[in-house]
Amino acid sequence: MKPWDIIDAITYTKEDLDFDDPEVEKMYFPYKINKWLSTVNDAFIEVLNEINGIEMTKAQHYDFLKNVLPKCKVTVNWQLFKNIENIDEERIKKEIRYIAVYHEVGLRDAEMYHEMLTSEEIEKIIDSFRYGQNEIVEV
Repeated sequence: MKPWDIIDAITYTKEDLDFDDPEVEKMYFPYKINKWLSTVNDAFIEVLNEINGIEMTKAQHYDFLKNVLPKCKVTVNWQLFKNIENIDEERIKKEIRYIAVYHEVGLRDAEMYHEMLTSEEIEKIIDSFRYGQNEIVEV
């Protein structure tokens, strides 16, 4: 399953996804889905903003969007999907923890920082912990 299949299932085919399937679970990132859908239609942004702060499972997030967003064929900027197959959710969580400690912010803010920082900047932050400039604590 590819990310554009998930977007298509949410907005056009309205089919149910099996979140017990490891491939679906691996490819579904609620934050990324919100980001991609927000580029499609201004009306989607209001719905996406409402669910941003709500704790949901991936399946609940998918079901909510599938049932609330209107059925339509969407065109997403597919450049946003580059290198998506190489995403490692555990690595991203670890990077976010490093960013949170480095910038002394909460995990939510660190997630936003993660989206804004380049991979080189993230690597510099992690390197600062490797070379003893900072100490990492479990967050």
